[in-house]
Amino acid sequence: MAVLRLNVQRARKVLVSRAVTALDLRMVLAFKEPRDAERVIGDDFEQTLGDGNTPREEARRTLETLIAEEVLVPVGDAADMDGACARFGSEASTLAQVVEALAGDLGAMGAFAQREVRIDGEDPLAVLSSVRSKLDALRKGLGDARARFVAEQMQGVVRTAEGELFVHLGSGTARVPGWTNVDLTGGDVRLNLCWELPFADASVRYLYSAHTLEHFDFHTAARRLVKEIHRVLAPGGTARIVVPDIGAFVRQYAAENKAFFREYDRTRPEFAGPAGYRTDLAKVMRMAGSAVKSGWFFEHKMGYDFDTLADILRRAGFSTIERSEYRGSRHEALRGMDDHSASTGFSYEDVANSLFVEATKEVST
Repeated sequence: MAVLRLNVQRARKVLVSRAVTALDLRMVLAFKEPRDAERVIGDDFEQTLGDGNTPREEARRTLETLIAEEVLVPVGDAADMDGACARFGSEASTLAQVVEALAGDLGAMGAFAQREVRIDGEDPLAVLSSVRSKLDALRKGLGDARARFVAEQMQGVVRTAEGELFVHLGSGTARVPGWTNVDLTGGDVRLNLCWELPFADASVRYLYSAHTLEHFDFHTAARRLVKEIHRVLAPGGTARIVVPDIGAFVRQYAAENKAFFREYDRTRPEFAGPAGYRTDLAKVMRMAGSAVKSGWFFEHKMGYDFDTLADILRRAGFSTIERSEYRGSRHEALRGMDDHSASTGFSYEDVANSLFVEATKEVST
């Protein structure tokens, strides 16, 4: 008996490279829904997947084949990418909370702590220096391995029938056919978007990114990402950037539009009162990135209105910047992309949740 998880990236590669049986599909589809992301596998599971005529031994062989191909991976195994990412994220979040608490403790106790506190014979500064050295070494090791990791991930790049490259940044679990879907986890290509984008200069015809940019530090990572988008776009290529419209939220707050925020709570219960955002102002500040819980690295870090988003696009090198609307792109390839985001189509009291902006790279003359 084992606990298995579906390795989606591996499944996509393996199941198009060989003949697929009906039993293969039944086993893979059993893991399709999020609630079934992890399943305990035993004899009863093998029988359940059979069609009543499939011998248990055949079901077992199919299961063993999918495990050997790393389509199904034991939770905690080296091939369990999603599980590993979740564990690393949890550890990093806890570490951030510890560091924040230490900053307060050491800020208050200062010289007293340095004089009176010893951990295995070391004073607080020595302990912090040792931890910092190990983390620096880990970061260097990851940096040294990055090129190999990126090269492996780039096997997930796809092109259109005409050979053009369409890139979907921050795709989440949405895998749009004909697009290279990129995200920290869940995409065809897994990347930290704080890195340089692994695409050649002027190689991308269209780029789409929805509800992603606001998750990056406004002063550093967000600006770098927008510059990278400008670099990889071909002349005449267009990037469609969608972010929460913080201007709309601020206007509704100033107008004391209670109905707007009630509908927001109904539509997005994960950000309502039980999550700690009980007042209208708390909801606005959460959208703007100013009410984030300690250790929550990937929450909002900035809120954008059109002027603010246009400014960083302009500073990245774009000169043609236009405001758009839901499904309102002038480009057919981009028009339907808004339907692949879980957030772009939301509106509250007929006020759109999202800001849609398109930036086109100039054609040299």
